[in-house]
Amino acid sequence: MRKIILILAMALLPIISSAQSYFDSLEDQDDVTSVIVNANMFNLMSKIDISADDPEAQEYLSLIKDITSLKVFVSKEGKSTEKMKQMLGQYLKKSNLQELMRIKDGDNNVKFFMKEGSNPNRVSELLMFVQGAELKLDGKNAETVLLTLTGDFDLNKVSKLTKQKNIPGGEHLKKVKKK
Repeated sequence: MRKIILILAMALLPIISSAQSYFDSLEDQDDVTSVIVNANMFNLMSKIDISADDPEAQEYLSLIKDITSLKVFVSKEGKSTEKMKQMLGQYLKKSNLQELMRIKDGDNNVKFFMKEGSNPNRVSELLMFVQGAELKLDGKNAETVLLTLTGDFDLNKVSKLTKQKNIPGGEHLKKVKKK
């Protein structure tokens, strides 16, 4: 019986942790800026004591309780951008993400993908890929953004968070509507 459980666990491990680690190699690229926020940080943030008469802060806390990981990778055009595109294509082939929306405006391309959460109003994974944008991150020019957010969250709340925290490409998120 133990062998069967161990074999099942080994078989399911790549499925469970695929998005969590799939893009992590981008963090080691010299020309990629990365922001990684893990479950422990969200857990700590959700325990902050906030006044009940601050509805915006309460909404923010409500959202972060539902998030387990945020990863943002930003790069200029070049080898890293090509690697990001290649990794995205491979990941989309093996994952159960469905396309939500595409935006093409001149040289700008924005794509959103998601995996449904615990119910049709929730999202367990949101992936955004922006290419060709002229963004500034910490004073540096950036043209490509790959963002992945995991947990079990409301997409509308995420849009507000990305706007508040000025996350690159987040302005496109408010345009996304689940199919």
